[in-house]
Amino acid sequence: MIMIVARERAGVNSICVSGMTGVVCFGLVVSVVMPVSLGSKRDAAVSSKGMKVGNFRRCDAAFCPIPRRTAFRDAGCMNNNTARTVQTADTTDYMQTSQARFAPVEISTTGLPFHRLALANPRHRWWRPLLALLIAFIVYWFLTGLFGFGIGTIVGADPSIPLTETGFPDPNHPIGALFVFGQIALLLPAVAVGIWFGEGRSIGTLTSVAGRLRVRRLGVYLLIALATMGAAIAVATVVSLGTGDASPVISANSLGLLAVALLVAPVQASAEEYVFRALPQQVLGSWLKSPWWGILLPIPVFTLAHIYDAPGLLSVAVFAFAAGLLTWRTGGLEASIALHIVNNVFAVGLVAFGIGDLGASTTSLASAIASIAGTTLFTVAVLLHQRRRHRVAR
Repeated sequence: MIMIVARERAGVNSICVSGMTGVVCFGLVVSVVMPVSLGSKRDAAVSSKGMKVGNFRRCDAAFCPIPRRTAFRDAGCMNNNTARTVQTADTTDYMQTSQARFAPVEISTTGLPFHRLALANPRHRWWRPLLALLIAFIVYWFLTGLFGFGIGTIVGADPSIPLTETGFPDPNHPIGALFVFGQIALLLPAVAVGIWFGEGRSIGTLTSVAGRLRVRRLGVYLLIALATMGAAIAVATVVSLGTGDASPVISANSLGLLAVALLVAPVQASAEEYVFRALPQQVLGSWLKSPWWGILLPIPVFTLAHIYDAPGLLSVAVFAFAAGLLTWRTGGLEASIALHIVNNVFAVGLVAFGIGDLGASTTSLASAIASIAGTTLFTVAVLLHQRRRHRVAR
């Protein structure tokens, strides 16, 4: 099956906690080597209205791939051939330029790219992202405890629910699938609480440069994901059926698994994007100028959180890189969320009809190739769509 999410190993809780623990531990490690003086030397300045924005006035071609003559109406930008300085009425916008093959990076109205949005918070201090991660971890630990207790009560009251060798509900059963996907989905409220109390900002600023979920754009990206990743999954499924590796069947569990696929899997997929894309990019982006730290460093953590063989891990790594790149390029999580939702909904939906195994740790070479092809096609399509949007805006 293509990129099925997080199989349980010594308890599903260990996989879910490993994602948040990895982010927290990584932030703590980085903070040790970062000088405390970053609090006074961070790339931000307080405007007359209390808004923090970057104080970089000159273009740095090595950083932000924005074409020289590109104008962003939302940021109030004007580029010229001499200084290419960008200003608004009250602030100096953070922008840097270079020649780019694809569309420019989305910029917020404060003049900051997605990975630097934490600097727009008037309350920002170098240590606040670490506090937010710690609070999120504590909240997540509490929520998973309650959720695990509820699932345990249901399993104990119904002996017909199949269990794995480790004593957890079978993920191919609706209760087991709810257990696996539900625990990961709880990362979303935990992150929201952590960002609110730790940094004093809403989860909207963690979603996009617009400070909210751009619903229309999410809808467009969902259609693109259906046409690319959906097609790749269809090809892999046809190949699997043709070779006799799977045969469709409708069982008593089909309706329950479909409910998990449509109601829980989208939330779970979104939660992973907030944890593995938004948080690393904005936490590291509050300390470091380059977005590549937040794009590349979470890839091994995200990949190893999936229990697969080599072909499966390779497809997950390609997905992680594409999701991180699109998050930075498009200025938000909409593209990566759309791709992740389509992948996971199809995965659980197929299992509902007896195709695939949510507990499998092996991936066929054909499925891995199809997954990588679908991810690549989606990435190219989104970048081309973004390029077209900015040409029209220009």
